[in-house]
Formats: sequence, C-alpha cells, structure tokens
Amino acid sequence: MDETPDNSKQFEQHVTIEPTPLPTSQTKKTASQNKKKRFFNYGKTVLHITYLWVLIGFVCGTFLLLIPVRSLVGFLRFHHYSTTTENLIMTLIILGLMIITFLFAKWIHWWIVNGKRAISKAAFHVVLLMAFIGAIWFLLTPKRALPYTYIMSNSGQFIAGPYPSKEDMIRLKTEGFDTIVSLLNPLVVPFEPILIQRERENAKKYGIKLIEIPLLPWIGQNSKAFSEIKQLATSAGKKKFYVHCYLGQDRVWMFLTLVNKIATPYHNPDIPITLRKDTLERGYVLQLAKQQVIGPMPSEAEFPALLSRNPKNISSIPFTVFVSINAAGKDNPFTLVGSKKEFIATFGVRHYSYPIKSFPFNPKRVLDVVEKVKNIKGIVYIYDFLMPNKSTAAEAFILSYKTGLPAMPKQLLEKLEKGPMKLVAPNIVIGPTPKAEEFGQFFKDRGYESLIYVGPATDNDYIIDQKIAKFFNLNLRQYRADDPKLIELLASGGPWYLYGPGLKLIKPTIREKYRHLLPRNLPFYKSDFYRKKQKKK
Repeated sequence: MDETPDNSKQFEQHVTIEPTPLPTSQTKKTASQNKKKRFFNYGKTVLHITYLWVLIGFVCGTFLLLIPVRSLVGFLRFHHYSTTTENLIMTLIILGLMIITFLFAKWIHWWIVNGKRAISKAAFHVVLLMAFIGAIWFLLTPKRALPYTYIMSNSGQFIAGPYPSKEDMIRLKTEGFDTIVSLLNPLVVPFEPILIQRERENAKKYGIKLIEIPLLPWIGQNSKAFSEIKQLATSAGKKKFYVHCYLGQDRVWMFLTLVNKIATPYHNPDIPITLRKDTLERGYVLQLAKQQVIGPMPSEAEFPALLSRNPKNISSIPFTVFVSINAAGKDNPFTLVGSKKEFIATFGVRHYSYPIKSFPFNPKRVLDVVEKVKNIKGIVYIYDFLMPNKSTAAEAFILSYKTGLPAMPKQLLEKLEKGPMKLVAPNIVIGPTPKAEEFGQFFKDRGYESLIYVGPATDNDYIIDQKIAKFFNLNLRQYRADDPKLIELLASGGPWYLYGPGLKLIKPTIREKYRHLLPRNLPFYKSDFYRKKQKKK
C-alpha cells in the first residue's frame, strides 16, 4: 500500500503570516485627528440644520398662527368642539409643523452642502434671515397683528382684548379700568418676554396696576393659572379689569370661560344700546326699546361682533341675550340653537327660542312671545333668519311689539278674485267679498279672530256667507256701518277682516280713529297702503 505524501510542510513554505505592526505615536495622532474632524463636521451639520430649522419653523409658525390657525380655531369654537378636541388638533398641527420644517431644514442643508452656486446659497441665507427678523418685528408690534376687538365677561367687569400699547394704557385708565391682567407667558420666546418687560414699564409709568397670570394655550394643564383666575373672579368686587394675551383670542377665551362660570350676569337697564351700523349681511337692524334690538341671524363673520365691545361693531355694548323667533328646528342652519348656542354660552350669553310660524299663523302666539321678550333682562338681540319684507315672523313681532295688538303681517295679505286685501291698522284688514273657496283658502290658517260683514243682517250675501264661514269653522260677525259698537270692537283684539256694502261708509272713520296705531319710520312700511292715503290727503 502506497503512503500519502505529506503536503503540510510544502504549504507552510508558500504561506507566510506577517505579524500585525504595533501602533506608533504617529498613527495614534492621525486617528485622533480624524475622529475630532468627524465630530466637528457632525456638530457643524447639527448646528446648521438646527439654525435652519429654528428660522424656517419660526417664520412658518408665525404665518400659521396669524392666518390658518386663527381660522381653524374660530371654526372649532363656533361649532363648539370640545377643549380636548381643540387641544389635540392644535398639538398635532404643532408636531406636524416641527416635523415638516425639520425635514425641510435637512433638505436645505443638503442643497447648501452639495450645491455649486455660491450666490444662490448666500441669497437664501439672507432672505431667510430677513424673514426671521421681519417675523420678530411683526410679533413685537402686536397692534399691527390684529385690530382691537373687545369681549366682555357676563359680569361686565372683565373686558378682554389684545396686547395694549402705551397709548392704550392711557385710554384704559381714563375709561376707569383699575387693573390690567396679562396672560403673556415668558416661555413664549423670543417676543413675549420683551413684551412683558415693556408692559411692566408702561404700567409703572402710567400708574395702572398690573397682574400677571401666565397661560399657555393648547399645551399643559395651566392648573396654577386657573386657580389664580378663579380667585380673581371671586374677589373682583366692583373693579374694572382689562384682560389680554397677545392676539386677544386664545388665552383670553380660556380666561373668560372660567370667569363666566363664577361671575353674575351683566345687566344695567340705564345704559341704552346705541346702534353703530344698521345693516347686516341678511338685512337691517331695528331698535325696539332701550336695550332690545331685532335683526337678521348674523353670519359667522358678523356673529362675534355682537358679543364684543367695539365702536365699529353693530352696537356700543355687547349683547347678553339672544332670542330666536325662527320656526326652524334646532338642527336647521337658520337658527343659532345647537352648537352656536353653546358657543355664546361660553361668553355668559343666554339664548331663548320662541318660534313664530308663518303657516298656520297665530297672532296671539306672537303677542305671548312679545310679552316674554319684554320681560327678559339684559341687552337683547331678537332674530329671525331674515327681516321684513322677507320675514313674516319678524314683521308680526315688530308690529305687535310696538302696538300691543295681535297684528297681521302684510306678507299674509292676499289678492282675492274681486280685489286685494289692504292693511289699514296692525289688527284691521279690509277687502272685497270673498268667494266661497276663498273663505277656507285665505282665512282659516291666517289667525283672524273674526270676519266682519259691514251691512244689514237681512242681506242675502251675509246669509250665504254665514253658512260658508260655519263650514270652514270661521267666526263671521255682522255690524251696520253706523253701529258705534263696531268702532269700539276694532280698538282691540283681532285681527279683523272687514268687507261688505257698508265698508265704504265706515272706512274714513277707521282711518281717522286708528291711523296712529301704524308704527312710524319702519323700513317695511314705506309703501304701505295707509301711508299712501295720508300722502294724498
């Protein structure tokens, strides 16, 4: 048997294992330098990205705060989303802004490092730095950020708005404000610490007390601040406070929500409403009494102005009560009930709903609503969706409010086959003899107390009409034109519909006796039948 040759020695001759060289002082120094260089480059990258991130984030955040976020927050509050929902949405927006601006800053850093056009890089840095400085300047001049809009607490003691300038402080002092309550927070850098120091100096200079209760909207519990606000509300006495944050919206909202849960409602019957403008988007506004106004349902843009104290707004003082006479259901967009009712409750404003239907129309129901509204204490805004001549409910309410009579709105007058109905007093309608079918078509659901036939009881027309009226469950009375009881009857009650052969004889007496009942200077009565008669005379 042949032996297998041993090749291990031969393999060892061809493979040589070189020993690892020991590190020298020079190699150690080179490695240390490379490590420091990598660390320096990494730190430089981090600092540059952070620098870009801060500048881009601040500029974008300022834009978002003043435009899209303001609109979103207004929408959420107007439709009464919960505070938890609002905080969650705003937190997500803030996190989203941080993430997006960070990724954008990283991309910009990559573009600057790898780009070849040095002029473009320099121009970008200059533009970004100028935008950052502009944003800070803008935020340090808050009066430029938002015009003044004052919101009053339901006690009337806390008037809330944006950051006051030194000129505003002088005016606030002359208007009787004892104290300014600042909700600015020194953590909102870089501009609020500067504004806080500026306000301290101005308050000291002009001799007005300053209370600082730092708040942060959407972030944190603010438990200490809430405790201080409650304590202030309970110990306010008869003092007047001007409360502000930066824009006069977010933190002020939180403040007033707490205060309105504690303070008693504001009511001073000696202070009349002074209308600043008489037209809203959906119609004009009419003052009924010293502290009661009727108008159309305000739009979302107009609505906050009714709750605020601002010389440019609809009235000189905020409304504290809203009364709906709209007959739509609570889920109908033509009313403030539902989500908007909760919105106004945040400001300590009460809301009542007394619907007035156009069909079937009930004049006595209108009178009942008028009496309820007249007994409401506060600064009252009554509304239907539109105003006359486009609202039957509003017209009936205004006539009954001013006359104390069960009024018939002009919109419910019809043109009969033999001629038109005419309104000669709020509760008196005259017209031609109705046809048989018109008794049920135009009178049954219009709320007439009685139809009155002016003529002899022996007239064949009256005998026939009596049977027709009975068929339609209508009350038909008969009076002669010279009967004094008829004139006495028309002085109250109604509405009355008069027709018959004796109508021509009694019409001048009705005109002379009751023309004063038609309210003067009403926009929807400018072309009234009775006014035309007066002009002819």
